[in-house]
Amino acid sequence: MAYPIHLHGHYFCVLGSMLKSIFPPNMAIEQAREAHTPLNLYNPPYRDTAHLPASGWLAIRFKANNFGGAC
Repeated sequence: MAYPIHLHGHYFCVLGSMLKSIFPPNMAIEQAREAHTPLNLYNPPYRDTAHLPASGWLAIRFKANNFGGAC
């Protein structure tokens, strides 16, 4: 089942996604691009919500710099 993904307090770049596919395991983003996986590393859309395809994958990039409130 497809699912919307949202990161609270962050915006992220959507590098790519694919329906009914598995992202190559143990592979860095740069290596996946060389393996002809459809990724947009140079001008990716900037979002706070993205669509995770059914039985597929979604590659995002973001800075983990919002640590939330004091606990």
